[in-house]
Amino acid sequence: MPDGTDDVEIVILDHGIYTFLENDVRLSYTKLWRGMLTQNDAKIKEASSELGTDFHELFTSMVANRTYDDVMDRKKTHDTQSRFGVQKDAKQQKMLQKYAIHYHKDITDILSIIRRELLLILKTNNYLRAIDTRLGNPYNFYDVINRVTLKVERNEMTPKGGMQQIQDYRGQLFFQLWLLYQRIMFFFSRLFGKQVV
Repeated sequence: MPDGTDDVEIVILDHGIYTFLENDVRLSYTKLWRGMLTQNDAKIKEASSELGTDFHELFTSMVANRTYDDVMDRKKTHDTQSRFGVQKDAKQQKMLQKYAIHYHKDITDILSIIRRELLLILKTNNYLRAIDTRLGNPYNFYDVINRVTLKVERNEMTPKGGMQQIQDYRGQLFFQLWLLYQRIMFFFSRLFGKQVV
C-alpha cells in the first residue's frame, strides 16, 4: 500500500453508467492515443476531427490532462511519465490550473460538441489514472493504453505490410522496452524504499 501498511482494501465501484462504443468512435479514440504516444500531430488532428472537434491541441490536453507542449515534447519522446504522468510539482500543477481557467470556455465548448460517448471515456480515464497513482503504479495506465491501442491499430487500422508498419512496430518495441525499464525501476524503488535512478 502507498502508506506503507500491508493491509489490502478492495473497493468495488459500480457507478451504473455504461455505454456501447460505436466502432468508428473506438477506432478514432485509438488513433488519438496512438497519435499522442507517437507524437504524430497529423494523426491527432485527424482523430480529433473524427471525434467531433477541430481544436486538436486543447482536446489532446483534456484527454492527457497535460499541456499539448508536454505531450509533444520531442526531448521526452519515450518518457511517458514525464509527458503524461501526474504532475506532482506544485508549480506545474498551478500552471495546469491556470491553463484550464484560461481555456475554460473553449473546454466547455469542446465538451458540448464531442461525441457523447467520449464524456464517459474521459471520466473513466481520470478515475483509472487516479487509482493507478494512488496504488503507487502510475506506469500501468500508459502501458495498458499503449498495448491495447497498438493491438487495435495493427489488427484493425493498418494495412498489412509496408514500411510504415515496420517503423511503427520498431518505435513501439522501443517504447515497450522503456516501459519495462520503468517497471523494473519502480520495483527496485519499492524494494529498497527510495527512488532508483
